[in-house]
Amino acid sequence: MDWPRFKRAFTDQHDNDNSKRFRILVQESPFILQFLNDFYNALCRCQTPDQCSALYPQAESILTKASIHPLLATHPEIAKRLVACLLEYTKFEHSNREQSLQKQPPSIQWCITRLRRLIHTSIVDSNEVDRNAKRDNDQYIQQQIERLIEELDIRSIADTLHSEKVRKLLDMSLILIHQEKTKQLIQKLVACAIELLEKEFTFIYWGVKYSPPTTTTTATLTNESGKYNEQEYDSDEEELIQQIKTINKPISQLFLDTLLQHRQDDNRGKSQLWYLYQQWPWHIKTGLWRFYDKILEAEIVDTIDDIALQPKYISSDNIRSQLSNSTLIQTMMINVGHFRKVYTIISEQLLSTGDWRVFRLLYYVFDSVMHTHDDQLINSNSNIQHLPSQLASAVNIITDSNNQQSYVKLQKSLELYIYAGDIDEMKNRRCHAWLLPLMYPRFIYNCMLVIFEWCSNKFEQWNGRINAAWKMVGWMVCPSDDDRLDSCLDRIREWILALKGFCDNDPESVIQLFSLEWYDVFNGNIAIALITTLTILSHLSHWKNKDYISLLDTTLHYDVLSQQPATIISDSALSSSITLPYNTSIVYLFYDYLPMWESLLNLTMTLDDEYSLLSDNSLSNKLRLITNHVNSIIASV
Repeated sequence: MDWPRFKRAFTDQHDNDNSKRFRILVQESPFILQFLNDFYNALCRCQTPDQCSALYPQAESILTKASIHPLLATHPEIAKRLVACLLEYTKFEHSNREQSLQKQPPSIQWCITRLRRLIHTSIVDSNEVDRNAKRDNDQYIQQQIERLIEELDIRSIADTLHSEKVRKLLDMSLILIHQEKTKQLIQKLVACAIELLEKEFTFIYWGVKYSPPTTTTTATLTNESGKYNEQEYDSDEEELIQQIKTINKPISQLFLDTLLQHRQDDNRGKSQLWYLYQQWPWHIKTGLWRFYDKILEAEIVDTIDDIALQPKYISSDNIRSQLSNSTLIQTMMINVGHFRKVYTIISEQLLSTGDWRVFRLLYYVFDSVMHTHDDQLINSNSNIQHLPSQLASAVNIITDSNNQQSYVKLQKSLELYIYAGDIDEMKNRRCHAWLLPLMYPRFIYNCMLVIFEWCSNKFEQWNGRINAAWKMVGWMVCPSDDDRLDSCLDRIREWILALKGFCDNDPESVIQLFSLEWYDVFNGNIAIALITTLTILSHLSHWKNKDYISLLDTTLHYDVLSQQPATIISDSALSSSITLPYNTSIVYLFYDYLPMWESLLNLTMTLDDEYSLLSDNSLSNKLRLITNHVNSIIASV
C-alpha cells in the first residue's frame, strides 16, 4: 500500500489554497478510492483496534488529516469509504453502545471525533459560503448552477468567455459530478469550451475574427479545376488545432484524463464523466472529436468492443443497422476529416490486435459511408470524395475494370498515395493503401480467378495476365517496396506453380498443400485467404462433399496465434466437425463473403449448371452445403 502517496493527497502544503487542494483531490481520487478499499479489506482481517494500530501506525494521523479535508466529503464514494475505514480501524461495531462517550475507549472517542469533523466539513466551508445557505444546501447548489449557466449564456452572446475561467470551472465541477444538478453545468461548460476553440480556429485560419470563409479567403485553397482542395485544408487544420490546444486550453488535461480513465487503465471501469459524455448531443461530441483525437479514439474503441468483439456472431444486417443509428457514422457521412480519422484509428486497432473481427467492422464502416445503396453494387461509390484524390483514383480503377492494365494502374496509384506526402505519415498512408483493395472483395475474387483459371489449365504457359494478377496479389499481401515484397512474391509464385492442374489432382494432396502453406503464402492476410478459398472451391464442384468441407475447414480452423492449422478433417471426423476449435474471427468474416460469392456464381452459372441443380456436383448445392456447415459452426460457438 502506497502510504506516502495517500498522505500527499491530504498534505497541508496548500492549506490556504483550496483550488490547488481540489486539483490534487480530483487527480488522485481514483487512487484514493482504491487505496481506501484495499485498506478496509486489510483492516477486516485484524481482530482488535490494537492490532490495527500496530500494523498500520501511520494510519491515525493520515485519517485525521483526511477527516478535516474541506473538500473530501464532496465526493460521496470517497466519503463512504473513509467512514468505513474509520469504523473498522477502531472496531466501532464491537463497542459498548450503552456507555457514555467519556467512558468509551480512546480509540472509540477518536473515531467519533473524526466522524463529527467529517460531517462538519461536508456541510459547508464556513469561510466561503453564507451560513444561511446551510438550511437548504441542495436548493443553494441548484440556484448557483442556474445562475452560472445564465451567466455563461450572457458571456457567450457578448463574446466575453475566457478559456482560463472555463477550464477552472470545468475542473471544479468534477468534484460535484455525483450530484445530478451538476451534469447540466458540465455539459454547458464543455459546449462553451468548444465554442472558444472553434472561434479561435476561425480567427487564426481565416484571419477574420469569428467570420465564415469568404470567396477571397478560399481562393488559395482552390485548385486549377475549381475544386476545393480538402487535403491542403485538412493538413493545415490539424496543424492549427494542435497550435490552438497548446495556447488556449479551455479543457484541461485533468478533465480529459478523468473522461478517459478507462482507456488509460484497462482494469478501471468507465468514469461517471464518460457515461455523462455519452448522453450529450451530437454537436458537442463532434466538437470534441474535432479537437481531441483521444476522445474520438475512445469512442471508436467502444464501438469496436460493442459491435466487433462480441463473443456471439452479429449478422451483417445488424452491424449495418447499429452503424446507421450511430452518431459516429452520421458524422462521418458529412465530415471528411472525421471519416479519415476513424478509418485510421480502426486500421491501427486492426494492426495492433491482429483480430480480423475488427476488419469486419472497418469494412462495414467503409461501406456505410462510401456506398449509399441498397443492393451493395460495387460501382456505387457515391461518397468517393471522402477519400484523398489518389485513393479515389484507385477506387475508380478497382470498380471500372479488372484486367492486366488495371492491376498495374492500381499499384501505381496506391504507391503514389503512399509516397506523395509527409514522411511522418507514410506508415498510416501505407496502411490506408493496403486496406483499400480489401474493402472490395469482388475485386480480389476476380484477381484470384485469373490465377486459378491459369492453374486449372495444365498446358497454359506463364503470361502477362497471370503475371499482373500475381504481382497484384503479392502487393495486397505485402505492400512493401523492399526485399520483403520480393520474398512474398516468390512464395506465392511457388504456391501457384504447385497448384498447376489442381482440378485433376488428388483431393488429399490439394488439401494438404493448402492447409500447410496458405498462412505463410498470404502473410497471415485472412481476407485474401478466405476469398482465395472461395475462388478455388468454385473450380471443385466435382469433389465429394467431405473433401469440399475439408478444404474449407483448413482455413476456418486456422489458429492465428500458433500459426498452424488446428486440424485437417478426416472422413471419421466430418460428422462431428462442428465440435472442433474454429477460429471465430475467420468464420464470421467468411460468412459475410458468402452472399458475394453466391451473386458471382449466379453471374457465371451456365445452362448445364442450371440443369444439374439436383446433382451433388452443382455449385448451387455446394453453396448450400457450405452455408449449412458455417451456420452449424456459428450456432455452436
